[in-house]
Amino acid sequence: MRPYLCTVIGLAACGDVGVHRLPDAPAAPIDAAHDAAPDAAPDAPGQPCTFVPATSTSQTVLSYTQVGGAFQSFGCAPIDPTYWISGSGMSLKVTFVSPQTRPSIRVWGMNTDDTASMMVNGAAYSLTAATASFTAKVTCGLSPGANGVAFVGGSLTGANTPGEGNYSYQDVTIEQSNVTSVQLTGLTGAGWGIAGATVGSCSPTI
Repeated sequence: MRPYLCTVIGLAACGDVGVHRLPDAPAAPIDAAHDAAPDAAPDAPGQPCTFVPATSTSQTVLSYTQVGGAFQSFGCAPIDPTYWISGSGMSLKVTFVSPQTRPSIRVWGMNTDDTASMMVNGAAYSLTAATASFTAKVTCGLSPGANGVAFVGGSLTGANTPGEGNYSYQDVTIEQSNVTSVQLTGLTGAGWGIAGATVGSCSPTI
């Protein structure tokens, strides 16, 4: 979902009302000064994008709490190692130093057998097209199709079967403001990874 800036232009017209129309009066000095003034400064840029790897121990922007999983490298150099989750019960929680608008979690290598639930601010959060989005996937190998992840039944899952493969990662964006924490917990699957979290807007979302 890409943000856009709009410029609204005011239009005015004079109609013939059937009487003699006097010439327009010259503009007052204040109007001339106003017309000569430069346009207002553009809106300030949005919050800059900051990606924090799951391996980071810095707590300047956020902190991680990991339960049950382990860091593994599976051949995707830009994000290796990722926090690897398999089966049920393993989780990663992101706690932000200050409340965030539209934070993202970077997910790697999910297939259709891999599923995960999400919590936002400590409450269950159903993933749908209205509550979340994801960026275009980045491939590190075989990954047919347009997307690597999907929202199914409120959960996060892979878009490709294990046989098709999914050597790709995507940012899953929470379409909410005042987000203080996000947690992903594995429900099923042979394994998938979490590369880290992002605050700000890195790229357009789908």
